[in-house]
Amino acid sequence: MINLHSFKSKLKELISHDNLPSGDEVPSYQTLKAFNERYTFSSLLAYERYDEKDKIYFNKDTVGIMLHCPPSTGLVNENIAVLNGIFQGIYPPDTTIQINIISDSNIEYIIRNWALEGTDPTVNNAEMYEYLALSRYQHLINAKWDPLVDDQPFILRNMHLVISIYHPYPKGYTPSNFDDFTSEIDRIKRSRDSLISKLASAQIPSKVMEPQHFINILNGFLNPDRNEQPILEYNDLKPISDQIISSETVFLPEQSGITIVHKDQKYSLLPYHVRTFPQRWKGVRNGELIGSYRDNILRLGCPFILSLNVIIPDQSRSKTEALAKQVRATQMADSPMAKFMPSWKDKKQDWDYTVKSLEDGNKLVESCFQILLLTKQGEEQKNEETLRSLYSSLGWTINKSRYTPVHSVLNALPMGAPRDVQKGLQIFKYYTPMLSQNCTNLAPFVGEWKGYDKSLMLMMGRRGQLAYFDQFANKKGNYNIACCATSGSGKSFVTQENITNTLRKGGRAFVIDAGHSYRNICNLLGGTYIDFGDYRRQLCLNPFTNIRDEYLVIDGEKTEKTHFEEQLPMLKQIVMQMATGATSLSKQEETQIEIGITKTWEKNKSENEINDVYEYLNSSTDPIAKNLAMALYPYSKNGMYGKYVNGKSNVDYTNNFVVLDLDALNVMKDLQVVVLLMLMMQITQIMYLSGDKKRRKLCIIDEAWRLMDSGETGTVSHAAKSIEEGYRVARKHGGSFMSLTQKISDYFKSETSKAALMNADFTIYLRQKPAELNSAVKQQHIDDSSGIVDVLRTLETKQGQYSEMAIESPEGLSVFRLVVDPITEKLYSTSPDEVQFIQDKKAEGFSLLESIQLLLDQQNIAA
Repeated sequence: MINLHSFKSKLKELISHDNLPSGDEVPSYQTLKAFNERYTFSSLLAYERYDEKDKIYFNKDTVGIMLHCPPSTGLVNENIAVLNGIFQGIYPPDTTIQINIISDSNIEYIIRNWALEGTDPTVNNAEMYEYLALSRYQHLINAKWDPLVDDQPFILRNMHLVISIYHPYPKGYTPSNFDDFTSEIDRIKRSRDSLISKLASAQIPSKVMEPQHFINILNGFLNPDRNEQPILEYNDLKPISDQIISSETVFLPEQSGITIVHKDQKYSLLPYHVRTFPQRWKGVRNGELIGSYRDNILRLGCPFILSLNVIIPDQSRSKTEALAKQVRATQMADSPMAKFMPSWKDKKQDWDYTVKSLEDGNKLVESCFQILLLTKQGEEQKNEETLRSLYSSLGWTINKSRYTPVHSVLNALPMGAPRDVQKGLQIFKYYTPMLSQNCTNLAPFVGEWKGYDKSLMLMMGRRGQLAYFDQFANKKGNYNIACCATSGSGKSFVTQENITNTLRKGGRAFVIDAGHSYRNICNLLGGTYIDFGDYRRQLCLNPFTNIRDEYLVIDGEKTEKTHFEEQLPMLKQIVMQMATGATSLSKQEETQIEIGITKTWEKNKSENEINDVYEYLNSSTDPIAKNLAMALYPYSKNGMYGKYVNGKSNVDYTNNFVVLDLDALNVMKDLQVVVLLMLMMQITQIMYLSGDKKRRKLCIIDEAWRLMDSGETGTVSHAAKSIEEGYRVARKHGGSFMSLTQKISDYFKSETSKAALMNADFTIYLRQKPAELNSAVKQQHIDDSSGIVDVLRTLETKQGQYSEMAIESPEGLSVFRLVVDPITEKLYSTSPDEVQFIQDKKAEGFSLLESIQLLLDQQNIAA
């Protein structure tokens, strides 16, 4: 039993002022000395030691386990039902289950990993790529405390989901002798394994929280710093609590929070708790607890911790008390006075429901939901108003945890509350009775997707979570992308960012375009620009030239299939496209073409030509072959398109960055589609011939719907089958195809472009016009059963600041922002005036980076 008088005395001692954590002056020496003579904050922390063998934490008066997880990106009802099992497990009386989302401001290593550890020093322009990466790093690093966008509380963070289960030491147990009680240790380990299993079933991967990781997470929150913090090493000879708080950090508790002074920098740690919850709340909405998904203003502009503590009392006693209250409520509801007291019937219904829920396996628990805000001093009111507005918009009522700042902070930290702290907050009614199923719906499991473990592109969620996007990291399918983006939505920034980072990290990038959109970036990055409208040189795309007469070697091992056998399906579809366009062929006709390709290859190998196939078919006595030869004539040596496919292929692919513009072929649609397919085939050949599956190889097809318009309607064309085959081969050799259109409906204008969409594991949507979204739903071009269209309606682009995109991947749907630094923004710019300025300065002898800097100086923009 807690000594109430002693607790009140300690509480009064902690409250030294009646004002907010603040102060225009650094606390005086006398203030610090008086505070430190009473206690240090580390002495209040419960953490003592960690058992490496059993993965168990031993605290001052509790013992338990802790898991670290990437936050869920969204819960569905099936997930919530599984997670409810966490609270329904069998635990000792007074066990605490705690769910935390921790917003960590230590983001430097995430940005550095993308910026500084990926550039291949051997690539062309390596110094420039390093400079661009460093410029991005310096631009983003300040956003750990200061907003990236002027009119939004948009700061960058890394969110952790931490789940802990702990309970008081049983009678007779102490930290020193606990290791002797193997049965209790085994029970704790079974609870941990069960928790890991339940989380996995709810699509939340987890791992044991090692003490070094835990120390560094809390170090970032309790020793806040504008600068980068060092990675702390765990010392198993020292108490964990002593390793969390820096000797350069002082805590000054006041009435409404705690002032933290770290290296003369002042911060306020403000605790809040939920007073009332909405009458109805579904766990599927829990993503809103970290900030509004749609409202740019209702987002938390500082680091924070969300915490749900659930204490599970002795359930036999809880059930007995519930039954007694049900009986009493029934008596009151049935009494003559009940007609004057309608609330009595409501109370009876509540207790009937509670007892029924307990019979169904739920528990009657006590829960406390808290929020901690860590703000720079002077910004307390602004951040508090945002917090209150956010939760009020959700129907939650929050109170500031006045008079209990230390207790509230300890209770909100993972596994941070000793039993006397919990009992003190129970006296203040911070803990309220609740059914365990309600706790599941309230628990803060949800954050934002962190992306993949590889760092090709650096993006961020709307609530500030840094994320890596890398289509090559997909382990569930292919690397292909389909992208829909209306004019002005940031499409060129997304594609150029993908290209630049692919090249920077030692990869290869090919672009097939129709409109000269990539001429500038190609010239600036020193790529090879090939224009099919440049008649000074006749281009030849003989599809046989780059086929090797050898068995395929994949991942260093020789296979049973030859390179020709791999390429044959694409060759076959290309020749059929040449011969008949969108017209379907019979089985006999397809066979004749396959025989013609195979026989001429066997004779001529890589010197084979389309003309050889034509002559073979034309020399046949079979009328089917004769007819096919006639159809193939335009691509023979004497045909109007023969010069494009006969002779040795002379397209120069030696540069790591090659742009091929087909705009000049717009008036020859039948040839344009064939050229596109042959280019795709040759690029897949280059992907194989590179010999390194791990090297990123990207091919972008812009204005895809125009380039892929082969004239077919309602049939699966040869071109569509060729696309499917090309995408399949590219995946095998570590390649990615990315097609782009302006509208969703553009992908459905032909079977060929539709094939590009259907064979892409990633679909990227940038801003779309409302009418286009309505049409896409009406035409069933998009499945809106999951509410994706509502998400797409919210996408926006703020020129010069960020572009938003929704990425649909095997991992689900996520919304990201692409934010670039001023130098990169000018590099990617398509503004005619800015492009001309840079080109003029380069012509005067300035380097690319110098030219961009001169442009920024002219516009008074700091790099």
